[in-house]
Amino acid sequence: MDLPVNTVDHEMVASKGNLYTIGNRYSSNNKDIYKFACTNSITNCSWTKIPTQLQYGRYMTVAMPIPNALANTLCN
Repeated sequence: MDLPVNTVDHEMVASKGNLYTIGNRYSSNNKDIYKFACTNSITNCSWTKIPTQLQYGRYMTVAMPIPNALANTLCN
């Protein structure tokens, strides 16, 4: 299934059974995060834009999941 936007130089990362794509080369949507998730079966999957956005647009970056405890320590 194709992403709902044209993306180049984005990063994908898996977390808690979902796949996310973060940033891209296009300034019109390089702050956006899209989630790929399946409901009840592998044949019922879709991409959705999540409400959270990056503060600064990114492309050609690295993404990795970190535990909530570390995120809370770094961001608070």
